[in-house]
Amino acid sequence: MYLARIPLLKSLANTSSQVLIPAAMDQVLPETTAYCDFDRGLLAMSFLCPVNTKQISFPGTILNGGTGILPSYDYVIVGGGVSGLVVANRLTEDPESMVTSFDIDLMPVKLTVQVATVLVIEAGKIDNHSPAIQYPRNVLLAPVNNSWPITSLPDAELNDRTTPVQAGLVLGGGGAINGMAFDRGSPGDYDLWGKLIGDDSWSWIGLLPYFKKSETFTPPSEDLQEEFGIGFEPDAHGFAGPVHSSYPPFITTTQKSFIRAVRQAGLPIQLDGSANAIGGFWSPNSLDPVTRERSYGRTTYHELSNERQNYHVLLEALVTRLTPDLSGVEYVPGYDPTFNVIPQGAERRKVRARKEIIMAAGAIHTPKILQLSGIGSSDVLHGLGVEQVIDLPAVGENFQDHPVLYGSQELTNLSDPTQLLSYTYSNATYDAEQGALYELNRTGRWTASWENILSFLTAEYLNVSTTSLTQAAQQPADKFLRPGLDPTIVQGYEKVKSATLKSMIEGRITLTENLIGGIVSLQKPLSRGSVRAASTDPYNMPLVDYRAFTNPLDLAIFTQGIRFNTDVLPTTDAYQELGTVVHFPTPGLSNTELEAVIRSSAAPTFNHASGTCAMLKLEDGGCVDNELRLYGSMGRIRVVDASIFPVIPSAHTQSTVYAVAERAADIIRERH
Repeated sequence: MYLARIPLLKSLANTSSQVLIPAAMDQVLPETTAYCDFDRGLLAMSFLCPVNTKQISFPGTILNGGTGILPSYDYVIVGGGVSGLVVANRLTEDPESMVTSFDIDLMPVKLTVQVATVLVIEAGKIDNHSPAIQYPRNVLLAPVNNSWPITSLPDAELNDRTTPVQAGLVLGGGGAINGMAFDRGSPGDYDLWGKLIGDDSWSWIGLLPYFKKSETFTPPSEDLQEEFGIGFEPDAHGFAGPVHSSYPPFITTTQKSFIRAVRQAGLPIQLDGSANAIGGFWSPNSLDPVTRERSYGRTTYHELSNERQNYHVLLEALVTRLTPDLSGVEYVPGYDPTFNVIPQGAERRKVRARKEIIMAAGAIHTPKILQLSGIGSSDVLHGLGVEQVIDLPAVGENFQDHPVLYGSQELTNLSDPTQLLSYTYSNATYDAEQGALYELNRTGRWTASWENILSFLTAEYLNVSTTSLTQAAQQPADKFLRPGLDPTIVQGYEKVKSATLKSMIEGRITLTENLIGGIVSLQKPLSRGSVRAASTDPYNMPLVDYRAFTNPLDLAIFTQGIRFNTDVLPTTDAYQELGTVVHFPTPGLSNTELEAVIRSSAAPTFNHASGTCAMLKLEDGGCVDNELRLYGSMGRIRVVDASIFPVIPSAHTQSTVYAVAERAADIIRERH
């Protein structure tokens, strides 16, 4: 039983009235009835009525091969990754949203209650608790078939090298295969969003409640607080959300040395990076504090939805396109992600969305599916031979990621090699001992995925001059963009670039992430890439063009980030006590030499694909509005994944996607 709150929005003075709430569930579910009394004659009122949900029949939750799929649902969600599972969970959880109509004849009142239904279509499989995904120690060992088989186009500025593109192909998406970092950007990151879209609800203050809503934070133990100085700000965290964030019981002493070095290099040390991610700070993982296993969409949002009678998940089904009238989704069941094939003779099927189609396929696949559906630039669609349904030039543009360089350092004075997380991968005996300990009591090295100490540097700490940033702001907007872009995209980029550089100058956003071991990642690239469908064959992987470092300011900032690792940190007492020797890149290199290193060795991605269906105004090259509605779709299509980021945040993007999806779910529920 549940209590359904029914709003009465008209006079009930007559003996017989009818109130309708939109979007009835025509011919999908049987009626459920209940009776209750109320006082007549009020202009507007509400009352609670018990509703017997046992009469509602809905066949199963996980569907394979298309068996059991209904002809229509209220919402069809394309993609069962981080954002898709969040939105599906929230749309199926609220009894109030399940009431669609009732009749008022004579006392008592007869109610007809029908639940809002959701279908999630996911191309991948469900992971059944495999250690490769669940165990933190294995973050670098996710099965190959849990990621799409995509290779990027050659990057001209990276010596024409190609790069594997990681995009989750499993229920839970990227949350199942990432490094489990659960940090977020600085307030300035999200204030930039709010400014660009003209809506403060997308700023830091507006998004913070959604970061908190997604999270159950477990504070560090007293031992960790005392030994490592790990603090936290309760107001920055949620304590009742689906996804767990916590610290592993195993943290290496080298991480304590790293934060000392960062402090000695002049950076501020934050009590809690979740409140202000500038400088050095400790950060939790998406880690269940009891099981010490990965916490992600499949184990949290999906499991919470799993017993609901109005929730369906179709696995191993490839979405080929949206229907031309935008009323539904076309898909092929039986997709084999291992070999990118379908069973011989499989036919395309359709499912209708009565209210909305929700795109949650990620920044790589959402634009591809839209383009195959006739939504995008006329030039792109003409090249594909696809008839245009919506003229939206920005689909697939504004592509951003975090370029990264993996350095190499040696700690010659380190007496205990187990204080390097990487030691478990090089010493089989130690690794086996730690594995046995983990299986016994969930302690030891296997509870840790990656380092929990992070540092993010502003222009000041990178010695990036205000002059160079000001000069970059004066560049013609299209100077380093791909030729032939629609004028709205160029105009929007100019606004984004100007606002981003202003925030850089003010020190409100960070430019690089510098990690232990010599890793450096560019956080606010001005270069822009694109994602396009390769052909009308939906089994062809999309064309991913990072265009990394095409804007020379990115190269200049990145060289300074590398120097912080090779020339600044090694001079600190903390590094010298460890006998730190930097092997790669070599300290003291000139700008020209460092640029050559970047071109030969940097990767264009930290697996944080973003921005390909940007939330910007239409005249600024946007794809979705501030309510995430796709322009031109008459409210039929909404996008809820990382492709809506107008500017990539300076952070690992996992927790931001959770927050965006939580906000998207609230927007959708308010709309319907």
